[in-house]
Amino acid sequence: MHIIITGFGLYGSCEYNSSSLAVNRLRQIWNKTYTDACTGIKLHTIENVPVTYKAVDQCVNSIWKENPDLVIHVGMDASVTMPILETLSYNSGYDKPDMDGAYCGNNGCVNIHGEPILYCNMNLSKAYSKLVDNHIACSISNDPGRFLCGYIYYKLVLSVITSINLSCCLI
Repeated sequence: MHIIITGFGLYGSCEYNSSSLAVNRLRQIWNKTYTDACTGIKLHTIENVPVTYKAVDQCVNSIWKENPDLVIHVGMDASVTMPILETLSYNSGYDKPDMDGAYCGNNGCVNIHGEPILYCNMNLSKAYSKLVDNHIACSISNDPGRFLCGYIYYKLVLSVITSINLSCCLI
């Protein structure tokens, strides 16, 4: 199994992006605890994805060249205190400029011919229950926002729909 986990770089006046810190820490723990050979799982992390539409497009394209089985994108919302499992993403409403001052294009749509909403193909209710059973505080959401977290998630889920044996989620 090949897992790719991504996190964003700096945004606005934030001194750090907790999504990349979480991805980095996960990689450190993984490397200390496991080996690809003993688990049969190859973990690949992409940290500090620039907070731009262009960088996200390039990141998503590079992810699919790796032929992953699972892609997890870790996003950041400074107002939350626990992981949130996102069940879906929206195609439209991306009308805020990115860190380069660029806009999404396509009248704020990720994909001009795309469905309004795409749903995660993973059983996030089951994942949520397992996390809670292990005393890990988390929640489930149906609104990843309309900025680059939602944008990358829509692009990833759209790619999953056309693939076989591939899953993705946004945390």
